[in-house]
Amino acid sequence: MAKGIIYVMTTSVSGLIKIGKSSCENFHQDVDELEHGGYQNVSGLELKYAMEVEDVEDIKKLLFDVFSKSNLPETELFVLNLELLIHLMSNLQGEKVYPVYSDKKGREVFMDTPAENDRETQTEIDGGAKRRIEEGIRERALKDSDCRYIPDGIYYLSVNQQKFGRVDAQMEVEGDVCRVLKGSVCSDCVTDEQARILQQSVHIENHVLMEDVVLTAPSSAARLVLGQSANGWITWKNSAGESIDVYRPQRKSKVYR
Repeated sequence: MAKGIIYVMTTSVSGLIKIGKSSCENFHQDVDELEHGGYQNVSGLELKYAMEVEDVEDIKKLLFDVFSKSNLPETELFVLNLELLIHLMSNLQGEKVYPVYSDKKGREVFMDTPAENDRETQTEIDGGAKRRIEEGIRERALKDSDCRYIPDGIYYLSVNQQKFGRVDAQMEVEGDVCRVLKGSVCSDCVTDEQARILQQSVHIENHVLMEDVVLTAPSSAARLVLGQSANGWITWKNSAGESIDVYRPQRKSKVYR
């Protein structure tokens, strides 16, 4: 696992945010270049939050997956609420490296993390801004998607967890998208860091998923509802009760469709 820094920068465009990664050694240089030179013809970049984490590439991929519907195609730019994003990142296991300020005695102290936003704010984030760019995001998010091997249709996950009870979920595959459907029952026995991030980024009430959630792999979909690392190729079943593992590339010489 490679240690590195995940950072968040605002831009001159209101609501447009850059999420990026850097090595610990080059972080300050990378940020300075972005603040002075811009990114993808967008100027006015300003560092707002940064955290040093283990396995920085996996954390970046996870964040991109979680917010794929808000991502501008082929860029590291997202239409997101800054405070919600910082709140989510503050729950990662790692060391905050920015922002900091000095107290009255000159000691370096980390700034408080913004309080959790209410549901109205999260609904707004999933509203108009995402819908306006959904078509462009779809093309980017599905590049190299594992779901492209699975035939279109509805798939089912039903697992009895000892400390929670029965997890019942449905996943729709359509046009190479894996979509966990609204109404799926999600476990609150979260034992996995990435599962916790996924669940915090979506709307779940009383263990019930209140919105459709698009992901790029069946294992990510299983992780969301089970609250733990899971092999989605085994846990998701088709209407005949077969694991979707039957559609995996190693079992077929070409893509199903």
